[in-house]
Amino acid sequence: MGERGTAGAAVRLWARSELARRWKALVALGVIAGVAAGLALAAIAGARQTSTAYQRWRKATLAPDAIVFGTQIGSHDTDYTPVMKLPEVVDGGLVELAQVGLVGRQIASLPAGDTHLYRTVARPLIREGRLARQGSLDEVTVNRTAAKQLHLHVGQRVTINSGLDLNSFYGLGPTDTGPHQPATIVGIGDSMIDYSFLPNQPGFVPPADYLLQHPEIQRAPNLVVRLKPGTDVAKFHERADAALQQPGIPVRDLSQDAKRFTHGTDLERTGLWLFAAAVALAALVLIGQALARTVYAMAEPAPALRALGFTHGNLVGGLLLPATVTAAVAALVSTVSAYVLSARFPVGLARQLDPSLGYHLDWQVLLPGAVIVVLLVMAGTAFAGWRAAVASEHPPSSTVGAPMLRRLRNVLPLPVALGTGLALQAGTGKRAIPVRPAIAGAVAGILGIVGALGLVRGIDDALHTPERSGQLWDVAITPDNPDRPQSYYADTLRADKNVATASLMLLAPQDINGAGLPVYTVEAVKSVKRFVVLNGRGPRRADEVALGPATVKALHRSIGDTVRITGASGPRTFRVVGTTLLVQTPHASFDQGAWVSPEGMNALSPGFRNGDTTFAVTARPGVKQAALIKELTPKFDGDEVDPGNEAPQDVLLLQNVRSLPRALAAFLALLGIAAVGHALLMTVRRRRHDLAVLRAMGLRPRQSAAAIFWQAMTVAVVALVLGIPLGVILGRVSWRWVADSTPLLYVPPIAALAIVIAIPAAILLANALAAYPARRAAGVRPAEVLRTE
Repeated sequence: MGERGTAGAAVRLWARSELARRWKALVALGVIAGVAAGLALAAIAGARQTSTAYQRWRKATLAPDAIVFGTQIGSHDTDYTPVMKLPEVVDGGLVELAQVGLVGRQIASLPAGDTHLYRTVARPLIREGRLARQGSLDEVTVNRTAAKQLHLHVGQRVTINSGLDLNSFYGLGPTDTGPHQPATIVGIGDSMIDYSFLPNQPGFVPPADYLLQHPEIQRAPNLVVRLKPGTDVAKFHERADAALQQPGIPVRDLSQDAKRFTHGTDLERTGLWLFAAAVALAALVLIGQALARTVYAMAEPAPALRALGFTHGNLVGGLLLPATVTAAVAALVSTVSAYVLSARFPVGLARQLDPSLGYHLDWQVLLPGAVIVVLLVMAGTAFAGWRAAVASEHPPSSTVGAPMLRRLRNVLPLPVALGTGLALQAGTGKRAIPVRPAIAGAVAGILGIVGALGLVRGIDDALHTPERSGQLWDVAITPDNPDRPQSYYADTLRADKNVATASLMLLAPQDINGAGLPVYTVEAVKSVKRFVVLNGRGPRRADEVALGPATVKALHRSIGDTVRITGASGPRTFRVVGTTLLVQTPHASFDQGAWVSPEGMNALSPGFRNGDTTFAVTARPGVKQAALIKELTPKFDGDEVDPGNEAPQDVLLLQNVRSLPRALAAFLALLGIAAVGHALLMTVRRRRHDLAVLRAMGLRPRQSAAAIFWQAMTVAVVALVLGIPLGVILGRVSWRWVADSTPLLYVPPIAALAIVIAIPAAILLANALAAYPARRAAGVRPAEVLRTE
């Protein structure tokens, strides 16, 4: 007890002495570590919050599960009461196709046909203001796109107008022939209807009683329903058909639409995890180095203490005791900073969906995080303390580097050889410099920039190239004039010199293995442009089909399997020959449905050419889309002539995650800058004696400075040689994952501009970081350094 007690008292005495001398530095180090850890923990908590944002949004908005589309089969007066009486239906509301707008505003609406829609089903998630009161004809809400693009705000006065003719809803009639109603904007928010039918379009919700008060406005209803949890929508579809006595009425399963939200939020969640990892890595490298320097400083009297009888354990224990202050401060600050930063998370789409934005205390993240922070601080201190204890007993032997490095240095000019050695040879003991962290940080910075910007390049390519999502055509012409034969469209398009290709696209909703899905076929009018094939090939025979990726997944089918498609002539078996991207419609996503040959469509539905048809047109090279639309519109007066290559919402949602790769690249670049800068500073500090000896032997000040510049240049070159190819691979792999899960036609992205800029930027930045250490190296005075050391 006596010796142990004496040793323990001596250790505590030494620890208290070091704590009294360095408590400010230890507290400051704890604050820095806590802020970095807090940012990482906030990002992790944000990732957890992101993963549940969509489900919480569905619950908060009472989002529907299915839409019964009577209008898609031409029924404009369907009575959905029998569907509402089905036992699996929890609630439902009528969404009307009717022209209701705002005077002087280019804004869309899908007004309610009852008092349920936008209240007990598909309720907007209000971000500003409140919901309109029940029964108030003078209150409206607008979506966030309308508020942003049209500069609308809560409290603003507007005037509701309408068109009496149903054709005005399709843009084929006057939109201001109906009653007007002054109103006030009382809320801003989005509902499931906005996301499903008005993606990125200004929209508003008219008063619930507006159409009820004005029966003279023509309308066509569809039904949105909330179903009991676990309901099989395919079975509900069958019962809805039977209840309405209309076989083949389309029912859109909105759970399939969930993938566009979950895919976007999954990307954001992954990005936040990577962001947290980058922050943690930066903290481990930078703060770990600062902690090690502090420990080595406290361990300076270790040789004298060993002479007094201190063991390795005594030395490590004495260094650990002051570090408890750093660990405690870091744990406290990490928790507080994570709470403060929590209001910034989640980001992107998840932030749009999350119904509970604000400050959060996610104790499932914060408590383990605080414990890990304490353990990391203490483990880092113990490791650095043990190395210091070993060094105090066994002075490190000098090394001259690897044979290859020695041969290389022998043929290089002296400053270059010195700089290369400083960049690649760490040294030992007090002369050791953080070579590996510097190179690793620099490589991570280049890799992060090239890889992240490669991913951003892929996202931008998909956003600006509709072909990547299968939207191939410049113009879509929907025949609406019953007096105009199909031959008129074909003859007119063939004769137009600005039309490169014209295809007749036919759509017939069919039952595919029990699911109501669109089935397409394409015929040539003037040449032909078929759907984009992702895997396999397109259908050629009457018994072949290509399926959308979402349909392949939902039906658990793959190329070579068979599906049963039921048309007007009964069920038929088709063999799956490929996966394809289809067209985006208000009723189906671009990755849902099937593509069959004209012979296959005729086998399913004889006389199908009288169904839902669209002429898909592409412009000849050099003709802009807007010019072609302007030219074709008068030729097809009374028909819908619209852009045919608008990006699907699934793709548009990718722009919400563009900021995450850039933020990740910025942190990795910061890590590299800090690591390289720290290594250069430590080189001048720890190799002052070596520089002084070289100066005494004749090395000129300019050569000393040049050695530091060449050290920085060597690190930069190594980072470029390793980081650029790794970054290209990382960018391609990450974009492949995004493209496959969206889905999109994969085109390898190359951030060529980032690579071209990265090379000179890395060299210039390395020289900029070396400027101050080089000046200090040039200013070393050999006599003073050698006399003091």
